[in-house]
Amino acid sequence: MTMAADRQPVAITQHRRARYVLMTYDDFEAMKQKGDQRRAYGPKEVPLNWQR
Repeated sequence: MTMAADRQPVAITQHRRARYVLMTYDDFEAMKQKGDQRRAYGPKEVPLNWQR
């Protein structure tokens, strides 16, 4: 399994549902560096300039 994760991320399933992902640490660090711009807002927190 780790040899497969050297080539690309590997999904680990439980009861036929993807539950975990095994990837190299370098891939993980690269993913963290990109950042994720998504954010969840509460009903009173939505910015006035929010777009769908």
